[in-house]
Amino acid sequence: MPRDKNKTESMSGARTAEHRCPVCGAHGFAPFFRVGSLPSLSCALWSTANAAKACPRGNIELSGCRTCGFIANAEFDPALTDYDAAYENALHFSAVFRDYADREARLLIDRYDLRGKHIVEIGCGDGQFLSTLCRLGGNTAVGYDPSFVADDHAPPLHKGVRIEPRYYTDADAGPPPDLILCRQVLEHIPDPIGFLRRIRDGLGDGAQTVLAFEVPNADYLIGRLSVWDLIYEHCTYFTGPALQTLFSRAGFDVRDVREGFGGLNLTIEATPTAGRGRTRPADLTAEAAQVAARIEAFGGQAAGRIADWTARLKDWQSAGRRIGLWGAGARSAMFMNMVEVPDAVGAVVDINPRKHGAHLPGTGHAIHPPAVFSDFKPEIVLLMNPNYRDEVGNALHDLGVDADLVTT
Repeated sequence: MPRDKNKTESMSGARTAEHRCPVCGAHGFAPFFRVGSLPSLSCALWSTANAAKACPRGNIELSGCRTCGFIANAEFDPALTDYDAAYENALHFSAVFRDYADREARLLIDRYDLRGKHIVEIGCGDGQFLSTLCRLGGNTAVGYDPSFVADDHAPPLHKGVRIEPRYYTDADAGPPPDLILCRQVLEHIPDPIGFLRRIRDGLGDGAQTVLAFEVPNADYLIGRLSVWDLIYEHCTYFTGPALQTLFSRAGFDVRDVREGFGGLNLTIEATPTAGRGRTRPADLTAEAAQVAARIEAFGGQAAGRIADWTARLKDWQSAGRRIGLWGAGARSAMFMNMVEVPDAVGAVVDINPRKHGAHLPGTGHAIHPPAVFSDFKPEIVLLMNPNYRDEVGNALHDLGVDADLVTT
């Protein structure tokens, strides 16, 4: 693969390309980091290594607002992100994630008395979270997702759940539901404020609907130099101030913004503003100033983090160390396509059976069940998400694998 695919560039000093922020409207929305030619669908399943290596690619050029902390990919092309049944990002095969999802469902049910109510989810994946809400609260629900395919790899959905295997449209806005759920979807939408305003208009006057939206936490990304969270299909990134500003300007009263899953996620809960007015965002000046400083730091340090990991892999490879990768999700795909020596990794495994036999986009690595590690016997196992460290460590022990478990 050509080396320029991984070219990174700090753009912290760039001010010639400043624009108004699409969320808060302030001047100073300017580029600060660029990385080229990454797979445009990080969770797509490819049937052959050659097809995976030839997957569509796109560039990421991050622009950030120094006022509200909104971040977006200025080079995003929606034509490169066609979600279908080959897109697989279910996480519920992990007991750790199931526990997290269960806690989130119980919190929403108790906080908003979601018992015997009706729920709509935009981008429901395989419907497991909706099913949990209906099972625990006796609710009914409809979910929309073009990647949905019924299979035997997950528990049957609750009888109150109906899935529409397509995109949600404005025409689907019927009587206001009690809850509109949208988890890990808003970051895929190029015009988030327009999207939210259409939802608000569809609710009409007097609606009591609660919105609960979960997104990746951009504060975590830029604050911890979590470069592997730069995912092409994530065309927008939200810090806490940006998320609150977005919902306020779209016509919602923000009820809560909270971090979850070890700080990786942000959840916002909101209700429609009376009379469809635009509420005045809370004063987030101090928080936004901290975000602006982290944006500047990220632009100068992210390329170095990629270089450091490339050097580490080269050292291990030169020493003949056997390296495995646990997890074939979005972060793994980005890591493998950003470092210069992905072939240093000899085996990739995942607990999701839907991924077994498929290939990692960009590099073509085959995805195996974890049992492969029993024969491969890695000396180093890379793990992208620290939330799973104990779970993966226990699994390696059960497989008889004595390896250094290294989180990136």
